[in-house]
Amino acid sequence: MRISNSIVLFAAATACAAQAKQVVHDWDIAYLTTSRGLDQAPKRGITVNGKFPLPVVEAEIGDLLILNVHNSLDPRQTGLPLDPPPHGLVNGFNGNQTKPIRFEPGKTYRIRLVPMTGFPAMEFSIDDHELILYEIDGARTKPKALRTIRMTPGERASVLVKAKETKDRNYSYHISMVTPRAPYDAKAPLVPTTQILSEEFDELTTESLDYLPALKPDRSFRNATLGYTQLLLSTILLISLNTATQGPSNFQCLDHGEMAKNPLIYGPQTNTEVFQLDEVIERGQVNDTAGTTRRTVPSHGFSPLLRDTVFVTPFTYVVIRFRADNPGAWLFHCHLDWHTPNLRSVFVTAPDVMQRTLKVPQSVLTSAASRYSN
Repeated sequence: MRISNSIVLFAAATACAAQAKQVVHDWDIAYLTTSRGLDQAPKRGITVNGKFPLPVVEAEIGDLLILNVHNSLDPRQTGLPLDPPPHGLVNGFNGNQTKPIRFEPGKTYRIRLVPMTGFPAMEFSIDDHELILYEIDGARTKPKALRTIRMTPGERASVLVKAKETKDRNYSYHISMVTPRAPYDAKAPLVPTTQILSEEFDELTTESLDYLPALKPDRSFRNATLGYTQLLLSTILLISLNTATQGPSNFQCLDHGEMAKNPLIYGPQTNTEVFQLDEVIERGQVNDTAGTTRRTVPSHGFSPLLRDTVFVTPFTYVVIRFRADNPGAWLFHCHLDWHTPNLRSVFVTAPDVMQRTLKVPQSVLTSAASRYSN
C-alpha cells in the first residue's frame, strides 16, 4: 500500500505539534565576587541563581520558553533578548518615537533606502506616486522612473518623490509587510490602499553616470554555488556550512611576507583568493536556494551598473567583474546576520602592498600582548 507524501508530512507535523511543551525557568540574576586562583585578584561577576558558568537553556523547536527573571543587579543593568517582531521597523518606528516623513505640497523629496534585514528582500512603493531612482550603492545613475523598487539586505538606493500639489488626501507607502502612510494633513482622509505591484529591477536598463569600459578578465572563477543543507532530525535543525576563521586575515597578510600570496596560509575554512593589484577578476555566483540572496564585494565597484552589491533571484546566477584596486582583506559575503561565520569567502588584494603601507595600531598590539601574557 502506498502512502502519499502529503499524509506523511501531515503526520510528522502533527507529531511535532503534539510534542511541543512549556519550558519554564526561574532566574535570579545577581553579582558574586569570585576567586580566580591564588595568583589572581578576586573579580566581581554575574551569576544566575548563584551559579557560574551561566546555565544552558535547552528547548526544542515549537516549545514555549518562559523565563521568570528577578533582577538583583544595579537598576537597568539586565535584560533579556526577545524574539524580533513579526514585521519590519521603519526608522525604529514601533521601537521609539521617530516621526514619519511629512510631505508638503509641490516639494520633491529624496528618500534614502537601506534594508537592514537579516534575510528577506523588501519592496518599497508609495501609492499613486512615482519613484525616480538616481543613486545605487553610492554611485549616481541616470534618472529612472519606477513604481516599485526591490532591494535585498545591505543595498542602498536613493529615489526622488514629488509630492502632490494639494494636501486633501494621504497616501500609504509599502515596505513589504509594513504599510504606514505618508501624511499630507492629519485631518485628510486616507486614499484606499492599492495592491503592491512587484516590479523586477532591470539593471541592464539602468545606466550609471560614471561609465566604466568593458573589463577583460585576468582571472575567472568557476561558478561558486550558494546553498545550504537543512536536515530535520527529530526536532533538531542542522545547517551545514563553512566553519569560522581562526585568525584575522589582515594580520596574516602582514605577518607572512611572500607567503601571504599563497591562499593556503589563511586556512581552508576561509575560502580565500589572493589577487594582484589592479588584476581584473570575474566571479560567477549560482543561487541554488529558493530565496533571493545578494552578494557584495566591499570597497570595490563592478559594472555594467556601477555598484558593490547585487541580488540573485532563486535558482539563477550572476557573473560580475571588478578591478582589484583596493589593497586589503575583503569579505565576499551574503546576508548581514550570517556572513561572518559562514556564507562568505575572503578576497585578499595586494598583500605585498599591504605590508608596505599598513601598520597595526599600537592599541591592538597592547591588547594582544596583554591577552597572551596572562
